[in-house]
Amino acid sequence: MAVSSSSKLSGTLAKHHATISVLTATRSNVGGIIVSVMMQQLNQKHPDDYLLAMRILWAPIGAMILFWAFVPESPWFHARRGNKEAAMKSLRQLYGNVSGYDFEEEYNIIARTIEHENVLLNNKPSYADVFRGVNLVRTLTQGERGRARHH
Repeated sequence: MAVSSSSKLSGTLAKHHATISVLTATRSNVGGIIVSVMMQQLNQKHPDDYLLAMRILWAPIGAMILFWAFVPESPWFHARRGNKEAAMKSLRQLYGNVSGYDFEEEYNIIARTIEHENVLLNNKPSYADVFRGVNLVRTLTQGERGRARHH
């Protein structure tokens, strides 16, 4: 069975998801430190000029507004709202330069995943499920552990 390029790309993204998440958190934390140091320096050098700090802090907001204008909405966003045409357009914008990329297959993967998520959400567990099957064993085990700690 041949593996499509969209499946390869999805696998690559999934493999690097943890790295991307860590880098995003790191960037956010480093940015917070930089802003804190910058504000401290501004306060020491220009204690009465609060407008300078406001003007400087607007720069990242301006950059975000520019990015929002040019970065396409996620295909998942459109697929969750049932807008296949917009999702396909977004996929083409994001992956149009990948040769042999199967946009239809990728959209179908997204649609099946959303359908599966909806099935899981519609079959929400209830509190009564804690007292059934394997969950009953877990509940009794945790209750016993808690009781043993207090005696």
